[in-house]
Amino acid sequence: MKIKMERYHDGWEFSVTSQSMFEDNPVARRYQTGRDGCGLWQYVRSTTAWYPDGRPFYEWKQTRGTCQFSLPSDRKRAYDQVRYAFRPEAPPA
Repeated sequence: MKIKMERYHDGWEFSVTSQSMFEDNPVARRYQTGRDGCGLWQYVRSTTAWYPDGRPFYEWKQTRGTCQFSLPSDRKRAYDQVRYAFRPEAPPA
């Protein structure tokens, strides 16, 4: 798993690149917290809008509420929390 983090006002914008057992190539997914570090939004393809030439339109969709997800302002602690929250699931025994 690879994590790239940047400040977004008082919150964070980050991408998580990981290999899934269902996908052949690593996939990078973009996320951001609110301006104050609370809540979680994912950058996804829109299901209701697209550009006139047919290209997909992407938008931020909230995946966790402000009481369900927050990151501290300290970079190391925020990185550790993202690494823990997005860790690959252990395979079933």
